[in-house]
Amino acid sequence: MDFEELCRHYYAATGIHMALLRGSEAVYSSLGEALDVPLPGSWPVYLPEQNPAFCSIPPHTLYGMVQIAGEDQAIILGPVFNAAVSDSLLKQLMEALRLPADRADNLQFALNETPRMNSLQLARHLALVHFLVNHESIPYEQLYSHTEILTPGDEQLKKREDTLESGDTHNAYYFEVEMYQKVREGSTEQLSRFFQEHAHDALKEGKMAGDPLRQAKNVFLSVLFRTGFIGAIPGGLDVEKTYQLMDYYSQEAEKLTSVEAVSNLQYAMVMDFCHRTGEAKRPDNISSDVWHCMNYIRSHIYEPITVSAIAADVHRSPSYVTKKFRAELNTHITAYIHRCKLEEAQTLLIYSEKSLSQISAALCFSTQSYFQNLFKKQFGITPAEFRRKARTI
Repeated sequence: MDFEELCRHYYAATGIHMALLRGSEAVYSSLGEALDVPLPGSWPVYLPEQNPAFCSIPPHTLYGMVQIAGEDQAIILGPVFNAAVSDSLLKQLMEALRLPADRADNLQFALNETPRMNSLQLARHLALVHFLVNHESIPYEQLYSHTEILTPGDEQLKKREDTLESGDTHNAYYFEVEMYQKVREGSTEQLSRFFQEHAHDALKEGKMAGDPLRQAKNVFLSVLFRTGFIGAIPGGLDVEKTYQLMDYYSQEAEKLTSVEAVSNLQYAMVMDFCHRTGEAKRPDNISSDVWHCMNYIRSHIYEPITVSAIAADVHRSPSYVTKKFRAELNTHITAYIHRCKLEEAQTLLIYSEKSLSQISAALCFSTQSYFQNLFKKQFGITPAEFRRKARTI
């Protein structure tokens, strides 16, 4: 197979930027062609154990990597974004991609043309490309171990050794482990008590920036990602919801102008993840079948959802699933689907700039008017009124 041509055609069909690596050398890059810049001599990558794998540059940039079996080659998908490309992110990407300053406007244009995409959507593309090149079908849910692709050089590792020898170590291990365990458990009361008992044990990192504010923001991002990946997701919080919250909090942190404000947001962020994880845990009176169905619905919130598809996923009949939902949740399963989609609509109304028509289409409502009517019936307020009030609080 001509992998370079595959990359060209896939980019043309989807708008997702593609790169082909041979060893550590880039032999093709759609972004390089779009910007009319030479390809970098080598990329600082390693071959992760998982194939395919996610990889990222915080805060909003997401990549995917597919290793080609039997070849010293790999395909990179991305960058893709779940949020608008800010000036700070643009600068970060310019440095990461080693682009000259006069290419900033071109890069901004190219990135604005890139389709907005969340991790679930990228996972599906990764699974498809993996199937095309390696002829192996894998469930896209398998990709959520989130492997980083960028690795530190020898000089950075030497600095790490010197830091450890000097006694200025990273976060106290047991403090951090216990904090993420509290998030997994989902008890905000226990987490609040934990913070009170350890009021003087601040989360720290090795030096990540020369400026104190930038250092505080970098520490925030590090804690944010670990709170999501080590605490919330293993605790039962929906993967997509976790990614949305990480996108939101990383954007909010970038807006802040003082170290104290970043510290306050960090506390609020960890408490929020803990609260949401607690809400996501299965109650004792909910059977495993119904819990499985509930998770299926929340994991497919951006797709048309049918009772037949839900029943098939849990290996039950539609009538059985409908009856169980009614008995355990005192609601029809269709009403539960609508409620989940409408709750997701609330998140989009607050944290995104999508129009009502875009939100309605993204959540697969048949028409915008139907979406608006359901929303008002559920919450007693129109989507537009909800957005306006939520943003003035």
